[in-house]
Amino acid sequence: MLNVKFNILFLLLFILIFPIISNAKTSNQCSSNDTNLFLKSNYIKHIDITIPKSKKWTQNYIRALTNKHEDILEKYKKKFDAQIIILFDNNLSCKFSAKIRISGDHKDHLLSKNISAFIPVSSLDVKLLNGNINSIVKFKLFLPDTKSGDNAIFATSLLNEIGFLSPRTYYVNSSFNGASIKYLFQEKISKEFLESNNLREAPILEGDERFLFANDLVAFDRLGLSRLINKEWAEKGPISLYISKIALSQLNIAYVDYLLGKHYYNNRNDRYLDSKFLSLDDKYKKNNQIFQSLMVAMGASHGLRPHNRNFYYDPMYKSFMPIYYDGSSKLLNNKENSLKKILEYGHELNNDEIAGAKYAVKLINNIDKIKLQAEINKMGLSLTQNKLSQVLDSLQNRLEMMSNHIQKNTNNNYSPYFSHYKGTKSDKRLVFDNDFPLEIEVCDFLIIECHIEKLSMNEYSEILSGRYTKNNIQYIFIGSKEMYMSTNSSLLITDQSENTISIDKTIITVYGNIEIQTDMENKSITFYQQVPNSRVLFHSGELNNWDIKFFGNKQNAVTTDQRFDENLLTGCVTFLDMDISKLSIVSDNSQCEDSVNFIRVNGDINTINISNSVGDAIDADFSEIKFNNINITNAINDCIDLSSGKYYIKNARLISCGDKSISAGEKSSVVVENVKTVNSDIGIASKDSSTVFVNNLDSIQNNICFSAYNKKQEFWGGRIFYKKHNCIPTQIYSDNISLIGYWNEL
Repeated sequence: MLNVKFNILFLLLFILIFPIISNAKTSNQCSSNDTNLFLKSNYIKHIDITIPKSKKWTQNYIRALTNKHEDILEKYKKKFDAQIIILFDNNLSCKFSAKIRISGDHKDHLLSKNISAFIPVSSLDVKLLNGNINSIVKFKLFLPDTKSGDNAIFATSLLNEIGFLSPRTYYVNSSFNGASIKYLFQEKISKEFLESNNLREAPILEGDERFLFANDLVAFDRLGLSRLINKEWAEKGPISLYISKIALSQLNIAYVDYLLGKHYYNNRNDRYLDSKFLSLDDKYKKNNQIFQSLMVAMGASHGLRPHNRNFYYDPMYKSFMPIYYDGSSKLLNNKENSLKKILEYGHELNNDEIAGAKYAVKLINNIDKIKLQAEINKMGLSLTQNKLSQVLDSLQNRLEMMSNHIQKNTNNNYSPYFSHYKGTKSDKRLVFDNDFPLEIEVCDFLIIECHIEKLSMNEYSEILSGRYTKNNIQYIFIGSKEMYMSTNSSLLITDQSENTISIDKTIITVYGNIEIQTDMENKSITFYQQVPNSRVLFHSGELNNWDIKFFGNKQNAVTTDQRFDENLLTGCVTFLDMDISKLSIVSDNSQCEDSVNFIRVNGDINTINISNSVGDAIDADFSEIKFNNINITNAINDCIDLSSGKYYIKNARLISCGDKSISAGEKSSVVVENVKTVNSDIGIASKDSSTVFVNNLDSIQNNICFSAYNKKQEFWGGRIFYKKHNCIPTQIYSDNISLIGYWNEL
């Protein structure tokens, strides 16, 4: 540890002599106007960070470093204005405005071993105020030693390769207020992170660390449940708030089970969140087990401690997906394979780790080593093929050893956990959900003194995020009081309003009241909506050569402020996570945000005929689909809305689209052979890093033919390339980071 008095003296001198840099403009300033360069800028080659108020930054840094506490207190994590210049891997250079602050729990985040002089450099939390880095707006710059450096890159790259949620992590050469330093770049777990992994925005949750470290020196995490990270999403409306409450209530069942085992029965280690509480779906449960086994085998058990866990809640499957964070893996440095040498935070394997190891062995065995090596090298970690093979062999040996262990019964009798503290924590209260959306029941730990409180949407979101206090009392959200008090509290929260059937190799789930007529011989199925807002979900498996019809009920349709329902479905008919072939689809009088929605779907459609949509007629997300023939009339919003995928449209006839006939967004690639659009506001739009190729556009009575532009900060502009059209120049629009031009190749 550096001598503190010397540090203070040095830094005071630093404050006096360090130059104060003037504020720069907040708009994007890039070295090129070439749209193609923006779309091909993937990684940072060099980042230069300058804080205009460097004197105040240094003063705050000194206070954080010299404070008597071992940890970095929240009051020192103040946000500062910064100017950032980024040189991308394709030599595009851009200047951004940003907000930055000190990041990290412990003071190792304040002491860099990578620079010769001692200056106020720390791990950083960064939010760009304009522009993006390959769709990343929020990110961390860690001092590499705080995250195990090379191991962090290996762990995140490996987990990404085999399909787990893991933030993009790589080395980047940097300059901080003039000092050269090598940082570890890692994207934050945010909306942009979810969408880059083909997921819709929904609850992101983590362990609640309010009562850790200096706040509870008795038993570290004895009062720690989970909390909602993205509270801004919860407070957008009543449906997102409802989904967030369900997610947090369900995850807290797992956390209460952990606390009982760890602090009451004393038979659980520090790693154990039981996967049976994390999923209604066997696939998700299996993935949670595999994730836990891989983390142990990589020496990344630090990331399995409940207060370090991160999850994405998928409302469509009522399940949690684990997200890698703060594993502190030691795989590259530790060649030992005995359990005693690799186990941390508990000396025995739990049942999930044993069960998951059996599946994880197969995943590791099937890895494309050449592809993984290329990805790791791209992240700034030089790893030979021989070294990679050795590491993977070691990992596989550990997993095989783990899989051979005998599972043990670790079930405990349930009891309301916090009652064991006999209400002595007078500055804390338990919070339970109530029958009314914006009401809660607030109780002491013994559930003796309780009262009802009414909240605003913002206040409820604050409680879910673990950041709400009232009269200096901390509120701890539990969820369902009935489940917390009951011996059946281990039961998962389920939706009793659904009905499930199967055809061919796919599952159909019906929400609400819908009459179904099925002709198995002719492969035809028709849905008659009896109650407005009832929906149909096709998911998993394959569906080939079926005729699918949906007839909506527009009588007494219920409108909401949010575009999705409590299952995060926007479509009256939704196709999810499946392969399709030669489908024919008809929809009429849909009262949903989307008449037909495709999510993570691959395949082709023969014909799709949609009429009278109150929102979008066709919406596709994260998919690769070939549409042969599309006919749409009367859509209040877009006729075709395509996002984050690859799409091909052979023939389309689009009449009376309230907004856009064809809209491509969020890094989509779209090829349109022939399209006729009549009486719409915009014919074809390409926005937010998307590219549309148009062979022939017949535009009749449309205000705008082609429009290319940037809408969202996490993307750049759009591109449209055409061959034939009948538009006049005034009907073609593009902003200064977008492009519309002639298509040279078909």
